[in-house]
Amino acid sequence: MELSLREAATRLHRSERTLRDQLIRGIIRGTKINGRWTVREADLPVDEAGRQAQRARADAVRATVEKAISRRLPPMTIEDVELFRLGRDLLRRLPAEHAAAIGEAIDSVVSPAGGRWCPG
Repeated sequence: MELSLREAATRLHRSERTLRDQLIRGIIRGTKINGRWTVREADLPVDEAGRQAQRARADAVRATVEKAISRRLPPMTIEDVELFRLGRDLLRRLPAEHAAAIGEAIDSVVSPAGGRWCPG
């Protein structure tokens, strides 16, 4: 999102004059269009509170991914894989309302922790 000089200065808690000087010196990236400065929101420097928020979001994503990765499926045999493929193919041939009902039943057995089973 493009911000005017005034909007960017307000977000950074700086005067327009200070921000204009920083744009001219290249401290902050911006573009001059028809004599007016614009700054992309993504180019604004991040303050300490913003860095902490970014770290918190990154930590939450990391924890979610690690939790998902840590759930290991039991080893499967060739027979298990073949049965899965056969069941999947049969489910695809069923009318949608029947496949959904069977999928819900499978969810309650295979994934009681709240995951979703998807026939596709």
